[in-house]
Amino acid sequence: MYIELFLLDNLLMDMLILRMACALCARPCVLWRAALFSSLGALYAWVALLFPLMQHWLGKCLCAGLLALGLPNGKNIRLYAQALLCVVLSAFLTGGMLFALVYAFCGSVDVLPLRWALAGACGAAYLPRLLHKRACVPPQRLCVAYGGQVYIFEAQLDTGNMLFEPVSGLPAIVAWAPALAPYAHIPVPTATVQGKGVLYALKPDAITLDGAPVSAILALSTQPLACAMIPAAAQPLIM
Repeated sequence: MYIELFLLDNLLMDMLILRMACALCARPCVLWRAALFSSLGALYAWVALLFPLMQHWLGKCLCAGLLALGLPNGKNIRLYAQALLCVVLSAFLTGGMLFALVYAFCGSVDVLPLRWALAGACGAAYLPRLLHKRACVPPQRLCVAYGGQVYIFEAQLDTGNMLFEPVSGLPAIVAWAPALAPYAHIPVPTATVQGKGVLYALKPDAITLDGAPVSAILALSTQPLACAMIPAAAQPLIM
C-alpha cells in the first residue's frame, strides 16, 4: 500500500463527510477549515495503522470529535454537539452511498478505484460553490421615471421578493428612495420572519432595467438598501 494514496483516500473522504455535515446542520462550509481538519483526520488514520488500539470505537469517536471542529461552532458546546452528531450521521451516509454507487455502476470496488469515486464526489460537493462565487451576476441599471424626473438605481434579482400590488397584481420592485416617499400611497402587504407589515408604493411613469421596459410598481423600503431588489415575477417581462 502506498501511504500517499492511503492519505489521499482518507483526506477526500473526510472532506466529503464535512461537506455533507455542513449541509445537514445548515452551516457554511469554509474550504480552508474543512481542508485543515480533513488533513488532521487523514493523519489520524495513518497513525491508527501503527497503533491498532486507536482503531477501537473510542478512537473512532475521538476522530469524529476532531472532524466536528471543522464546522463553524463559535465556541458553543451545544453547536459543537450538533456538529458532532451531523459528522457521525454524514459518515454513515457517505460511506454507504459511495460503496453503493461503485457497486451499482461497476460491480466491484476493484473495477473503479475508490479514490476516483471520492474525488468525483468531492468535486460535485465543492466546485458548484466555487464556480458560483466566480460567476456572480453584476448589478443591473434600473431607471425609474416619475413626475418628470428620472431616478437611477443599481439593481439585482431577488428570488425571495414575492411582493405584488393586491389590486393590479403587478410585482413590486423594492428600493430605497426617500425623495419619492411623499408620492407613495399604494399599500403592499409584506410578511417576514419579524412579522407582517406594509410597504407603500407608487406607479412610475416608466421603468426600465438595462434598457428593457418593466411592468411593475416601485415599493419604497423603510431602511437603506445597497441596491434595488427586482422580484422574480418581473423577470419574464423584461426578457
